[in-house]
Amino acid sequence: NIPKEQYEFDLSNLQEEYNNEFHASLVAESNIKLGLKLIEDFKPVSSECHLMIGKPQFVNIKKRLHVRSWSIGYRKSKRRMR
Repeated sequence: NIPKEQYEFDLSNLQEEYNNEFHASLVAESNIKLGLKLIEDFKPVSSECHLMIGKPQFVNIKKRLHVRSWSIGYRKSKRRMR
């Protein structure tokens, strides 16, 4: 677990990036950038996890990941982040 006062980017080899449309930091190396507005946060009784529901505020997908059917080339994206 990461303490609340610890910044994630200080613990990783990833660079942060900001978007004028969104207030939170993004991962600069990511091929898919998604900004969500929190709508609901559920904490199931049987789990220590949270289920968060968000409304998309913006989506940025690198052009090389687009495919004809308008879906995202998931395997291409996953391979680049390793």
